[in-house]
Amino acid sequence: MKREKILLGYVVICMSFLLTLPLSNAQGAGFSLRFNGNGVNVPDQDRVKIQPDANTVALYHFDEGSDDTITDSSNAARSNGTRNFGGASDGTPPPDRESSTGVPPFGGPGAIDLQEIATGLANPVAITHAGDGSGRLFIVELAGRILVLQPGTAVPTVFLDISKSGLKLVLTGVERGLLSVAFHPDYPTTPFFYVFYTAMDGDLVNLGDLVIARYSVSVDPDVADPNSALILLTIAHSADMHNGGQLQFGPDGFLYISTGDGAAADNAQDLQSLLGKILRIDVDTSTPPDFAYAIPSDNPFILDPNTPNPANPEDHIWALGFRNPWRFSFDRATGDLFIGDVGEDSLEEVNYRPSTSSGGENYEWPCNEGTAPFIGGLCPKGTPTPPILEYDHSLGCSITGGYRYRGTQFPQGHGVYFYGDFCSGRIWGGSQNGQGDWTSTELIDTDFNISAFGEDEAGELYLAHLGGAIYRVVGNPVDPPDPPDPPDLPDLPDLIGQLDQLTKKIQTTTDELKFVVTVQNVGDLPFTINSLVRVFLSDDDILDASDTLVFEKKAQPKKLFPGGVEFIKGKAKVPTPAQGQFLILKIVPTNPITESDEGNILATLQIP
Repeated sequence: MKREKILLGYVVICMSFLLTLPLSNAQGAGFSLRFNGNGVNVPDQDRVKIQPDANTVALYHFDEGSDDTITDSSNAARSNGTRNFGGASDGTPPPDRESSTGVPPFGGPGAIDLQEIATGLANPVAITHAGDGSGRLFIVELAGRILVLQPGTAVPTVFLDISKSGLKLVLTGVERGLLSVAFHPDYPTTPFFYVFYTAMDGDLVNLGDLVIARYSVSVDPDVADPNSALILLTIAHSADMHNGGQLQFGPDGFLYISTGDGAAADNAQDLQSLLGKILRIDVDTSTPPDFAYAIPSDNPFILDPNTPNPANPEDHIWALGFRNPWRFSFDRATGDLFIGDVGEDSLEEVNYRPSTSSGGENYEWPCNEGTAPFIGGLCPKGTPTPPILEYDHSLGCSITGGYRYRGTQFPQGHGVYFYGDFCSGRIWGGSQNGQGDWTSTELIDTDFNISAFGEDEAGELYLAHLGGAIYRVVGNPVDPPDPPDPPDLPDLPDLIGQLDQLTKKIQTTTDELKFVVTVQNVGDLPFTINSLVRVFLSDDDILDASDTLVFEKKAQPKKLFPGGVEFIKGKAKVPTPAQGQFLILKIVPTNPITESDEGNILATLQIP
């Protein structure tokens, strides 16, 4: 039988207290109920809603128009089949992805779309910008050309050509070629940019060597000076695969270089080899007479910090234990480092280094492939560091590391790490929760061979399809999932029983309990508050008026317009309690409401 609609409908806000510890342990705890009437749709109005947070014990929706149903929307963790409101049972706050900032949720199929911005390219493998305010994109083609794409155009022009049809410096085939470009952090004041390629046989290099070289821009900002080359570093590399290939300047201004293991897994753990590593060098300082760069004195494997020496292989190393770290990136907001390392038999992985790290991580190839043993055993050098994300070869076969999104065009993706797979064309978004754990969601399944991701100056994302096109990543707002069907609660006693089972126990020995009830109209119609606040002491979930301890305040009749808030403060005298008793706060209606008064009321109990 449907009950008469009364203000807050004899609904009870229950707090249970195990009365043994000081009240300070209870500070900040809260418990919320939301009461929904049928309401009438009216134009949206500006208002600030009370939001649940880590200090809110529970948040419920009580719908008077749907035969008394109650649903939990607290996002709190479950434990042993019961709900621990306001966080896990140890008091930690509920998981909260960084991108949860009041924007539509993000993730799942359809979360992003791809807009083609350039086509007709020859095997594009890298995308970057110069950081000079021009808005240009620079695109690397595997054969040996760097192209420049002006804002608002679709046809790039040649910036530098060191291919076989140009300066004939780049050796191609399988995974060889021109692999990356990075502009000096102070470009164009310092007019240098740096390239990574596999070399043709020459006077200063041998066939297949990995080469890091510096070039300058010409008087034309859209054309490089092809005669300005200065080779900084060469690394012997005879295999036609596992080159690595990424250049990035870090937040510290040093140049970071990723190298593959050269198809010889032992190189990844050998500090005398520069293969299977991320290297870190200072391109603004030379080391006469033989080196046009220097070693940062805080590199983690340096033999002598007082005399860094580019002649020592280990002095270059920032991290080790990689198979083929094809693409890595720095989070422009935090400086954190993300590395996509291509797997062997079974697993593709994303590795991570926080900005607070001083380097020296060992990502454990070939001891492990991802989190699974490969040759087994320990990789003792440095700090063993497992991946934060991985996927098996049912979903792809070659990871392409990406970027953590820091642009503004789709804020629902803010803080999400985008990465993809070259073979399957899938793109995922990785997110970190409040406990530091990473999870991943597939965002889109494409037909592309994803060879690279890139950022523009504003932090917007792009991807390269090896088949010859560049795409801009754009976001699509995703509607939140429908909440699960709530349980039916046929009458008030059952409702009280349900709420009793869902209370959170706060411990105290104080003889006085202070509380604040905040009532806010979050609906679209005015609503009149006229109720009493009462506190009961009981050893079970049955409310008996004889158990009343103290009645503190009657809320004065007040009309709350949409967004309006009323605070009801009170305190209850608590006699010497017995363990296991309940304190129950009850909002008691003093007058019925009419159909025209129906609205959405949020009531929150806080223990200040």
